[in-house]
Amino acid sequence: MWRPFIVDLWDTRLRRAQPRSTRIELPAEGKPAPPAVETAVRYHLLDETRRERIGCENTEPIAYEVFRRRIEMQRAQ
Repeated sequence: MWRPFIVDLWDTRLRRAQPRSTRIELPAEGKPAPPAVETAVRYHLLDETRRERIGCENTEPIAYEVFRRRIEMQRAQ
């Protein structure tokens, strides 16, 4: 018997060689500036809730960090 099914597909990966940028607004004058900004990029092979739903018993990590950078902040004089 044929039964229809729904496949959930979407690609959220960052494209190779296409930079991403984010603008961060620092506090107004007179307020302390944050000492640093840190960014991390993680690659998720499989969302944890989906892994549980399909019953995947993985022995390898399903998500891992591929990039991290900390930038010390300096307020312009």
